Amino acid sequence: MKGRYCILEQIRAGGEGTLYLARDLELGCLWAVKEIPVSHKKEAKLLRLLEHPYMPRMIDYIEKEDYCYLVMEFIQGKSLEEWIKEGRHFSEEELLSFGIMIAQVLGYLHSRKPPVYYGDLKPGNLMLTENGKLYLVDFGSAVQSYSRQQKECWGTMGYASPEQMKGQICEKSDIFTMGKTLQALLTANLAKYIMYDPLFLWFLFRCCRKKEIYRYKNMQEVEKVLKRIQKKKGKGRYAMAVAGITVLGLVAFGILLTGESKIPEFRERLTQVTDVYYQIEFQNETRNKRTEAVKKVRDQLQEMLTLYTKKDEQEHVLQMLRANEELFELLESEKGQEGGGK
Repeated sequence: MKGRYCILEQIRAGGEGTLYLARDLELGCLWAVKEIPVSHKKEAKLLRLLEHPYMPRMIDYIEKEDYCYLVMEFIQGKSLEEWIKEGRHFSEEELLSFGIMIAQVLGYLHSRKPPVYYGDLKPGNLMLTENGKLYLVDFGSAVQSYSRQQKECWGTMGYASPEQMKGQICEKSDIFTMGKTLQALLTANLAKYIMYDPLFLWFLFRCCRKKEIYRYKNMQEVEKVLKRIQKKKGKGRYAMAVAGITVLGLVAFGILLTGESKIPEFRERLTQVTDVYYQIEFQNETRNKRTEAVKKVRDQLQEMLTLYTKKDEQEHVLQMLRANEELFELLESEKGQEGGGK
């Protein structure tokens, strides 16, 4: 092509086009060449405006009859989907690292003017190199617009957000697909995460809420939460107490088994009451302010006992109250230790 690029082999073919490996006859290096119908060349127009460490660079563009060719940086590695099919299990550290990298590249896209919404995040569109670096590939479904409403809003069933399936997309749609993607990577180790890292499960739950208002606000917040989980992982009795409340909350919402609660109103209220525990502000507050927050949660849970009278609702609230009381006693014991040290 162009008297410069010699096609060596086909790497893969899919719904978004065919990918080839090519040699640059002038420079002697290897490039990836993506062939797509010329009617889909908006991907090329978009990629030439973007540059990020976790995205392959586009270095040339060629049109020939009914097709166009995007010459891009060749990423040596496998997609996360390929790794899953081969039976690889990712460690907790790897998943947190993946999440942070995804949040950074999506945050970059959302900060463009107008913002770019990726729209089709899934394991198959994330390439992992041998040195552990993640690349976001395939921008065929990306949308650049200030408007939520789109004439065409593509995505993958099982990953796309509810609003995306209705032809609307925003930055919280990408947060939803990010949560679904990370869920797909931990499925085989779900039991381990329930026991040892429930805060990460809570993070995924927040990402994947059907109603946008209950998801994280933006990718900057997502990145901060992931880094906090990474930093606080396995830190003593306090972390275990908060983790215990997290597990009970997840069970109450039914997501460990079904992914959805059969009592939407109860679920939403319980989220509002206990959400304080998963905020960065709570984790960084003084002991006195955390104690006041725990007391407030206790009062709200006690109020819920009078409002929700079904047996399963009452059981969940009582479990949360017991866990909340354990956290309160822990904070009080810290107060006693501080007093004894004076």
